[in-house]
Amino acid sequence: MREIKNTILFIVFSAYCSPVYAESVFLNETYLRSELGTSIGARAGETQLADDAGFFLPIDDFTLGTGRTFGLAVGTRLCKSIRTEALFQYRQGHSFDPSLQDFLGLDFGLQADVSSYSLMLGGIYDVFSFDVGNLTFTPNVAGFVGLSHNRTGDLEVSVGTQSVLVEGDSKTDFAWGLGGGLAIGLTNNVSLDLSYRYMDLGKFEGGTLSRSINEEFTQGFDGNYTTQDLMFGIRYTF
Repeated sequence: MREIKNTILFIVFSAYCSPVYAESVFLNETYLRSELGTSIGARAGETQLADDAGFFLPIDDFTLGTGRTFGLAVGTRLCKSIRTEALFQYRQGHSFDPSLQDFLGLDFGLQADVSSYSLMLGGIYDVFSFDVGNLTFTPNVAGFVGLSHNRTGDLEVSVGTQSVLVEGDSKTDFAWGLGGGLAIGLTNNVSLDLSYRYMDLGKFEGGTLSRSINEEFTQGFDGNYTTQDLMFGIRYTF
């Protein structure tokens, strides 16, 4: 069965590549990549907290700030120009901290940490390659689809010197991303990968139970979780 699947894949991708080259590299040029970088949170949209008594706390559109990200990928070359990889990525340092000034005559402060674990399958198209001295430069474009597990810490709601905690929560959602980059070949086996990715990780959300006053809200807060990731990676091809 495995041989049949490999044969079908080989036939499909040979249509886009030189058959001779495809046969020589198909599922043979396997690589590992470790990467780290900056994750810039985009706007999360409007939301609110509400309870049965009719009280609601509107939360305006806000950004998640700038965090950090670390990734590991394992992939293989399908033909001369096309690679595929499984990418695991961890993000932390994003923050749910919208400003609510002069709401009902009071200034509210809100803060909760937001992080994510994502596992995605990607396709990378190496556009062309050119040499500068002993270095080989290869620009590429990429697309990813998969799942993201988004975690939200306890939300601290403060008014003056008083504060309450609303429990955090987690949510697993469909995720996708698009990006591009530049690979710099240092040797036949080692490359530096510089990349930009726009990632839509779905939604993050908080719980509804206040840990401080034991009150259940009817609507917890949530938001869109999208990032722009600037990555630096080292790739080793076996």
